[in-house]
Amino acid sequence: MWGHCVSVCNPADCLYIVDDLKGLTYNIAMLRTTYRHIGWLAIGLSLLLPACSPRSQHIEAPIADTAVRPTVSGQSFWQQALLASDQQKADLYLQAASRFLASGKFIWAKRALDAVAVLPLTDNQEQAFSLLRADSLLQQHRYAEAGHLLPNWSEVSSVWPKDQQLQWCHLQAQIAQGQARLKETVVAWQRLADQYDPSSPNYQHALAMLWRALVVQPAPVLRQMRRSLIPGSVSAGWLDLALLVATQGDLNDNSTVLQAWLARYPDHPAKTFLGRKKRSLPWREVKKVALLLPLSGRFSEQGQAIRRGFYAAYYAQEKKHADSLPDVALYDTGSAPAESLAKQAAKEGASLIIGPLLKKNVEAVYSADVSIPVLALNEINKARSSWYEFALNPTIAATMIADRLAREGRWHVAVITDKTPWAQRMLDAFKKHWSDANGVVVAHLLVSDDPSRSLSASMKKLLQVSASLKRERQVARKLHKKLRFVASRREDIDAFVLFTRQQDAQQIKPFLRYYFAGDVPVYAGPSVYDRHSSVASNGDLNGIQFLSTPWQVMPNRLLPPLVADVRKVIRKSWPSLAKKQARFFAMGVDSFSLITRLPWLAVMPDLSFFGGTGILSVGDEQQIKRQLTWAQFSRGYVKPIHVAS
Repeated sequence: MWGHCVSVCNPADCLYIVDDLKGLTYNIAMLRTTYRHIGWLAIGLSLLLPACSPRSQHIEAPIADTAVRPTVSGQSFWQQALLASDQQKADLYLQAASRFLASGKFIWAKRALDAVAVLPLTDNQEQAFSLLRADSLLQQHRYAEAGHLLPNWSEVSSVWPKDQQLQWCHLQAQIAQGQARLKETVVAWQRLADQYDPSSPNYQHALAMLWRALVVQPAPVLRQMRRSLIPGSVSAGWLDLALLVATQGDLNDNSTVLQAWLARYPDHPAKTFLGRKKRSLPWREVKKVALLLPLSGRFSEQGQAIRRGFYAAYYAQEKKHADSLPDVALYDTGSAPAESLAKQAAKEGASLIIGPLLKKNVEAVYSADVSIPVLALNEINKARSSWYEFALNPTIAATMIADRLAREGRWHVAVITDKTPWAQRMLDAFKKHWSDANGVVVAHLLVSDDPSRSLSASMKKLLQVSASLKRERQVARKLHKKLRFVASRREDIDAFVLFTRQQDAQQIKPFLRYYFAGDVPVYAGPSVYDRHSSVASNGDLNGIQFLSTPWQVMPNRLLPPLVADVRKVIRKSWPSLAKKQARFFAMGVDSFSLITRLPWLAVMPDLSFFGGTGILSVGDEQQIKRQLTWAQFSRGYVKPIHVAS
């Protein structure tokens, strides 16, 4: 009877596997065969069956920026469906599929949907079935297949219930965005917004998502799309506004281009956030900028990179806007106290200070309370009038990974870090954000620099492959038989999160495949990508998705024209530094852009713009918020990818 491969487990292990619905039928058979105690089956099912009655299928309307962990698991609805009458099975399987999708269990969602496919369905159930199938494909980034499953809006709007119409609109918007169909994306997000009252958070969220899809597009792409739209239409209004932001930058109340746009589109939906002003303008016209940077000393390389990025952007714009550009004065914080230089800059006629870079110097300038506006290049989490903070805080990647895991329902994760202080900061930020989302870190592996400690053994222990082998030996001894055995890994990990250097990740990813976890998604922080690496060496990283700045991973055709032009100059003029200090070159370019863009970002909190360091907006505490770019290793190359929100 052991003439085939088996996965051997003890009673407690089998009950655990049943509870997680991994091989339910097979493990029940194993219990019967191995232990000869049918009572185990009754005990296992009694532990699993929920004490709640069947509930009807209902798909809730999308809520802005939330990812709530389901209170009732998919397995609960699945088990109820197994025992339910024919009239109740479809509703319960649909509920099971919905919960499985919410927890990232796509295989079990497919099984639940397959069970529904053979049942007689009402019209409402058919519609829910279509939505769930499309949602399942969408979450796996199979956008074209998901789109083919959904009917046209004319059919949906005339027949489907309101909550299913909302779900249809939300799915269509993400499908269009995932396929990079910009025109359809704008229409879909606007259609979703139109389903809500303008005062609701969902309305604002839909418009914010629409704007986010536009703001990342370079001006040539926007112009091309604009030519295909009907003049005066709502979509044309969105494109005209996006083009103004991409090409003009300064859209404050006194901006003639903004006033012209408002006159042309007096009732446009974008006015709902153009008019939501939380602050007064931090500054108006800037005649002279003081750059406070460490141009000598320990951090001079970073300071010089920011300076070069700033001036490269300045000279690129000088050809077009020579008359409107401010004068620039440089001050070296490596040779004099930052607070003294800030006061000196104010006396010498500067109307804006950009810098300093080091946190201790930012603290000193804040305490000096200079009389002119400051855009600090680090964060001390303090705010006052005309004080803004623009930092390259790496922990934003940790919070973005946690947000994505929650959206995709991957609530149980294993984290792998190295011993660098950077990795510890990332781990701390991730765990805090993940705990707030009610996520669980089921395991943490610290990669050692000690060559005597085997990474293979550590990965084997992390994935509990050793425990599987141990159970096999125990059962073989009890049965006095040699078993044909396939080892298995633990099944409670929905995703891996890496905060390691690239050389560590190049070893970790192959071990995940070797120890049966190659199908589990892997997300990583920016340090997993080294621009000095070759395509051949990146091959071991294939499939890893990570966060980085647009400057580092996007091709020129997808970058804003100013960023693309400056990056070409930087890479040609300083090829070695261009890779080593890429983030700081990009920071210099964005610092220049913020001179004219920050005023309207500050007073219009729902707007943002696409820069070299990310998508930038202004938070409530007057900090410049950044959204990094998702990218993926594919055949050794790095490709930016769209991730649906």
